[in-house]
Order: sequence, then structure tokens, then C-alpha cells
Amino acid sequence: MKASFSLPFLFFSLALAGCSNKPLPPEEKVVSTSTLQGDRGAILSIQSYEQLRTDTHQPTDTSLRYITRSDTSKVVALKTLQFIASLAAGSAQESGFTKYQLVGTPIAKMHNPTLAYFSDGVKKALQADMAKLPAGEIKHPVEIRPYAWMLVYENLSGGDNYELHYQAAISRTKTALENGKEASASVLCYPKTVIAPLAQWQANNYQKVTEVTRGFMDACMKDFEAHKAEFLQ
Repeated sequence: MKASFSLPFLFFSLALAGCSNKPLPPEEKVVSTSTLQGDRGAILSIQSYEQLRTDTHQPTDTSLRYITRSDTSKVVALKTLQFIASLAAGSAQESGFTKYQLVGTPIAKMHNPTLAYFSDGVKKALQADMAKLPAGEIKHPVEIRPYAWMLVYENLSGGDNYELHYQAAISRTKTALENGKEASASVLCYPKTVIAPLAQWQANNYQKVTEVTRGFMDACMKDFEAHKAEFLQ
């Protein structure tokens, strides 16, 4: 789907009250850059990003994030102690959280496949269209950003079901318009959550996670194919 957006969970920026001379920490970093060259010499850069952990941002899930009920229990216990301590100090402030914000446990062998898959897919999708463009470097790269990739329990009350969440985006800022605003193209990947028993997700080295995630990415690439002309305008 193509739209301007704000990301669910913690993938967003917050307006901070007050002002400070201290520079804000970077919110993301470029982790790779590749180029696509058309037959007539047009060159387009493709940049891949990772979001960094800040006070207002959740980092990119570079590996599958596994979140259990015990992760929630630990945070609830900690926040309860913090609330009691702040209450005794006369400055009690209750702070909530959702299960999606929990750090959980990264499954190191399950690397997030988004960057490699989308980088190759974008190149293949744009190759024929690049042949029509004149020689020269195209301003503003196509940007690929993975966000969430997590396996999280469905119900705190119990049950064996776990949810697989996936979020990513492909975008490109284009030439500034006459009114000073920048035009952009974007394809957002927020597929519907898939729910299954944990044993199914973990079987055969997380085969179901791999297959479902590939389906998520394939659907996103079909969306990109449908809007790819907008990325070269």
C-alpha cells in the first residue's frame, strides 16, 4: 500500500518538550549502499538502513525477536518496584508499556532477510525502466528500512499461540516541488499478523517463520512493482 505513515509500536518520533543545546543522537544508520545502472548510463543508488535505539525509537529487529510471557512479568515487576520507590519519594508517575516494546531474546541464527531480499528485488523491478532514462546520476536514493520482525505471545493469560509480526518500508524522496515541499514515493509493508502455536513456528529450524516472512516480502514486492514508476519520476 502506498501512503504517508506513522509506524505502530515504537517505530516513530515524538516531539520533545523544551530545548537543549545537546545534539540529538542519530535515529538510524546506513548499513549498505548499492547502485543500479541503466543501459543508457542512468545511475540510481539503493541505500539500506537500520533504525537505532534512542529514547523515542525502537531499534530495527536485525534478528528475529522472541518475546515470552516471562519477559512481560519481569518488566511488570521492575516497574512496580520503581513505582513504589517513586511513591515513597513523592514523585510517583505510572508508565505503561506494550508487549511489542519488550527487548525479548534475539534468535541469532534467524537474520532479518529484508535488506538483501528487497535490494535484489528493487534492482530487478527497476532494471527495464532504467534503460529508458538518460545518462547521469539520479538524485535521491531508493531507501530500504526494515523495522519489526518478532515472534510474540498472543495472550498473557495463557495458550500456545504466538504472533509473527513484520514491518518494513521502501521509499524515495524526489525533487522538491514549487511550494517547497518534497515529493516522495513509498511502499509500506505492514502485513496482517499470522498466528500459530509456538511449536509450529520453531519446528525444523523455524521453517514456518522463514516461509511466512518470505510471503510477507513477496506481497510487498508486488506492491512495489505496481508503483515502481513513481520511484523514477
